[in-house]
Amino acid sequence: MKLRVRVSLIITAIMIAMVAGILIVLLNRAGKTQLQATLRSAERLAGEEARTIKSIYDNHIQTARTLAQMMGGYENFEASGRRDIFIEMMRRIFEANPRLEALYSVWGDNALDGQDALYAGDAGANREKGFTETGKFAPLFSRENGGTALRVCRNHNEILASLTSNEAVRAPYPGMAGAAGIVPVDFIVPVITPQNKIAGAVGLTLDLAEVQAAIDSIVSRNSDVAEAAVYANDGAIIGHFFKERVGRNLKDADQALYTNDIDAALAAVQSGRTLWLEKYSTVLNENMWIILSPFNIGGAETPWSIMIGVPDSAALADERTMTVFAVVMGLIFAVAIGFVVFVIITGIIKPIQECGVAANTLAKMQYDNITLSSQKRGDEIGELQRALSTIRSNLQKKLESMNVEIISQHKNISANLKEVIKKSAGELGVITGNVELVEDKTGAQMNSVNQTSNAVDDIVQHINALENAVESQTHNSVKSSETIEKIVKDIDSVRSVVLNAHATTSKLSKSSGEGRKMLSELTEEMSIIAGQSSFLEEANATLGNIAAQTNILAMNAAIEAAHAGEAGRGFAVVAGEIRNLAASSNRESASISNEIKRMRSSIANIQKASVETVHTMGAIFTEINDMGASFDEVTKAVEAQSSNGYQALDTLNALRETTEQVREGSSEIQKRSGLISESVDNLKRISTEVMVAVADVQSASQNISVSLEIAQKIVDGRYLMPPGNKENDHAGK
Repeated sequence: MKLRVRVSLIITAIMIAMVAGILIVLLNRAGKTQLQATLRSAERLAGEEARTIKSIYDNHIQTARTLAQMMGGYENFEASGRRDIFIEMMRRIFEANPRLEALYSVWGDNALDGQDALYAGDAGANREKGFTETGKFAPLFSRENGGTALRVCRNHNEILASLTSNEAVRAPYPGMAGAAGIVPVDFIVPVITPQNKIAGAVGLTLDLAEVQAAIDSIVSRNSDVAEAAVYANDGAIIGHFFKERVGRNLKDADQALYTNDIDAALAAVQSGRTLWLEKYSTVLNENMWIILSPFNIGGAETPWSIMIGVPDSAALADERTMTVFAVVMGLIFAVAIGFVVFVIITGIIKPIQECGVAANTLAKMQYDNITLSSQKRGDEIGELQRALSTIRSNLQKKLESMNVEIISQHKNISANLKEVIKKSAGELGVITGNVELVEDKTGAQMNSVNQTSNAVDDIVQHINALENAVESQTHNSVKSSETIEKIVKDIDSVRSVVLNAHATTSKLSKSSGEGRKMLSELTEEMSIIAGQSSFLEEANATLGNIAAQTNILAMNAAIEAAHAGEAGRGFAVVAGEIRNLAASSNRESASISNEIKRMRSSIANIQKASVETVHTMGAIFTEINDMGASFDEVTKAVEAQSSNGYQALDTLNALRETTEQVREGSSEIQKRSGLISESVDNLKRISTEVMVAVADVQSASQNISVSLEIAQKIVDGRYLMPPGNKENDHAGK
């Protein structure tokens, strides 16, 4: 194999290996990064959609909470009217919320008013009033024939038996999916008394149309999502990309999706934990990544789960496009490098080989088979080829001239031959000088190669230093990630404290409002009492007048008794007693008048203090409301800070992954630098071969010089051929 071909193939193979290795490493890391980014995006999407579904139904559950709180204060209503009041409340709430399919309330035995026995009796009449046969309060409002119907809740005993202090979500009834693929579900809120006892419950039945709408929206809005579903805690399908599966259980309907992991999927749904699975989809005919993400509705402890499926074609679309592009560009780069290397090596080696062949050919005294294609080059190789071409032309011309002159001018042959030899010796000197110059250039090239080798060693050392720096950066990224995670946890703690403070403020606002109302009522009552005290003063004045008149009457009676003498003595005693009684009544009236005045003064002071207290409570109520609004702003700010913290944590994790990629790339560069060092060694070997070729040219020049000396001796008649050589006899002649 020719030298230029061998060198070209070696360098091209090294370059292709380096490019292929780097492409494999980069594409592998890019594929993993792309997959992780897509899966994290799917997980965030699942969380966002779960929060959307939760917010929709939390609004309806808040209605049940409000009704349960109102019913929890049933002791504020007269026992005889509680049932009518609560039924009217439920009717208004039910008619104001058209999305409710049913609204019901169930109470234990005598829990509402202690009068179950009064309402026990006719089953049919009770059902129309919302009472059970034993008189328990269990009304249920539903929609029938376009209107509102009142019935008794048939499964009230089952609901009461399962009640706890927490809200509950009852699993959808099996097989109750409607024509549109919608199932109903019950949300139950306990009725808790001020004594913290469970008296009953408020429940509402909702269709889950929003769930199915959310599932359809997820798939239509996100091109990366192929399938989606929502499961209840027992595995019942609430919403599904395939609507015909709604109302069934995932273990039956989605067996083809989860295959041998169906039990693990059901266990994850029931326990409320996140699960990642990679399964083959027979519908899509490719692998698909599945995430099961739990979420809670209202205050219920039984979680639901949302499922999102992302196919490989979506998760790795960018990576596959990048792979095709990288392979095509790698092939183009390899072909281009191979061609450039071949052209460069050919440009360097071919002229030198031509010089060696030409020198050997001239040494054999052959002039017609010499090819020198680089005579127009301006470097030393061009000068060498031009000199060889000149030698060939001159030798050929002179030899032809010598042959002619030998025939025609035998006498001048020696002089002409001497002239030719002299010129040839001069040209040979030029060749020798050029060869020495080429040798010097080759030596300089060898020195450059050695310097390149040293530079490559320095690069390897710098790459090692870079790898150490990358390791340090990775360590710092890990520390920063841990710090930000701690900050995010602290923000979550602050958010919890702010939410608790906000709840306390809401309770305080409610209490202050009730206190202000009670003070207003107290002020009104005191005003009434003040008015009544005026009547008491008038009545006491009347009593004083009566006592005065009685005293006058007693005095007149005593005077008349004195006039009567002995006969009026008994009457005088009675008149004295009456006068004493009148005096006593007058004193008591004066005392009562003083007490009434003090009471009116106290009432006036109480009224003044009550008015001031009402104004103060109003200001406090306003401040509490302002403080509640401030807590709302603080809560929003903490939520935003928490979100920014999570974003910063995701960014730092991405930076850590990028640093890891840089570290792996640095290691790969370190490996490839060994190949570069080998390439430099190959270049050294090639330079050595060039020097050998130059030495061959020098040897050929020396042979030409010897031949010219022999020719000179022949011309001078001083050269003797070896014995037995026919040319020797001819030379002697």
